[in-house]
Amino acid sequence: MEILFSHIPGDIRPEDLCLFIRNGLKTFGIPIGMPVIEKCEIIEVYDEESLESEYHGVVKFKDPDAGERAMKKLRGKLLGGQYVRVREFYYRSPGDRRNYGDDLDDFISVSYRDRRKPVDRRRPKLVTKRYSYSPRTASYESVRE
Repeated sequence: MEILFSHIPGDIRPEDLCLFIRNGLKTFGIPIGMPVIEKCEIIEVYDEESLESEYHGVVKFKDPDAGERAMKKLRGKLLGGQYVRVREFYYRSPGDRRNYGDDLDDFISVSYRDRRKPVDRRRPKLVTKRYSYSPRTASYESVRE
C-alpha cells in the first residue's frame, strides 16, 4: 500500500519522512527496527508557467494495515512546521481521464448534466523530480520525469 503526504515543506528529505512515520507508528507497538516501510519518495512538482514548486511525499508500506494505521495516526500532525494531509496514493497515467459515466442519461436531463460537468484543472507544463530512499537498504535515487 502507498500513501500520499500532500503539500509538505520543500526542505523535507525522504529519510526525514521515514523517521516521521516510524515515530508515529511507535505508539501502535510496532518496533522501530521493523522494516514496515519499503520506500519513501519526495516528489517535486515544478510548474513552468507559474515558476512555483510543490512537494509531496509517497511512502510504500509492506503491510497494508501499517499504511492504514499511518494514515489515521499521522493525518493532521505537524511535519516541518506544516500540517500533514494524508490519503491513499493512486497511480494515473499522463492522458488518464476520470470517467464520470454516461449511463446517467436515463435519470438526469442533458442540460443538468452539462452544467455539472467538471472543469479540467490540469496544468499543462509540469516537470516532476523524484527523490527516493529505501530504509532497508539505505539507498538513495533521484529521477527526473
